[in-house]
Amino acid sequence: MHENFYNLVARLKSESIPFVTATVVRSQAPSSGKAGDKAVITRDGTVTGWVGGGCVQGIVLNEAKAAMRDGKPRLVRVSPEPVENPESGIISYKMTCHSGGTIDVYIEPQLPNPQLIIIGKSIIGRSLIKVARALDYNISLLAQEATRDQFPQVDQVVPEINLESINVGPNTYIVVATQGDQDEKCIRAAIDSEASYVAFIASRRKRDAVYLSLLSKGVEQKKLDAIKSPAGLDINAKTSDEVAISILAEIIQTHHGHSMDLSKLESENSDIYINPVCGIEVSKTKALHILEHKEEKVYFCCDGCKILFEKDPDKYFGKTPEVIGMPKI
Repeated sequence: MHENFYNLVARLKSESIPFVTATVVRSQAPSSGKAGDKAVITRDGTVTGWVGGGCVQGIVLNEAKAAMRDGKPRLVRVSPEPVENPESGIISYKMTCHSGGTIDVYIEPQLPNPQLIIIGKSIIGRSLIKVARALDYNISLLAQEATRDQFPQVDQVVPEINLESINVGPNTYIVVATQGDQDEKCIRAAIDSEASYVAFIASRRKRDAVYLSLLSKGVEQKKLDAIKSPAGLDINAKTSDEVAISILAEIIQTHHGHSMDLSKLESENSDIYINPVCGIEVSKTKALHILEHKEEKVYFCCDGCKILFEKDPDKYFGKTPEVIGMPKI
């Protein structure tokens, strides 16, 4: 019955793409979502499956994005008459759709383990593999003529300096651990990727010399400025293992601060519109309820919000709405 759902979940997991699963765990007529209904929601707001329409879908989308930000699951209840102090563990929202009914949706983020790409076969690179494996990172190693026998602990070995065979994205962290072996070529490959973090293991003197050479060959200064070098947090590390720990600490700090930040994606998505009545996001292209007020189109997640707006447009138009939910657990 839910074969497509499980196939999609398996594919997204295999490709290390972050997403959320939403499952209706309880419904009360006349809600259109029924117990057992499921949906997959990806970071761009695409919903595959069904958990309900109207304001329910908008609320689930809001909470799905929040779940991807904080990595925490939540149980969301949408009801025509939400209680002021819901049961512990329930986030309660008001159902504004005329269809009515009550629905409980369990929302669970599926965030892939961070992906660490180590470029180079240096001693510190090998220490990074050891520490990152203990953290259950997905590890890839790129080095000329590297073999699986040399690096049995990594998930993928690429015997050349080429990132094309690796799916690099916001959840990817690259450390150039070449220490003199094709430094410039490896840095170029790293900074041209979409990784959230690029570090170069080198002394300040060595770094400056390599950067000067790269600048003379047309590499932009801003790209070099974005590289973490010297790599890692300053913990007075001495041994290769200690240096690896300092680098992983910096990656952890970056990962939890930025990896699931959706603000840039949302600001670039011109299809998103905030319903002026309930504060829920609406897709302009998919909205079923649209009005024109003062020569501007107004989009609604459900007929209930549209009717409330029609009764008193000036109460809502051009003002920042209060979100109708009570998101405190």
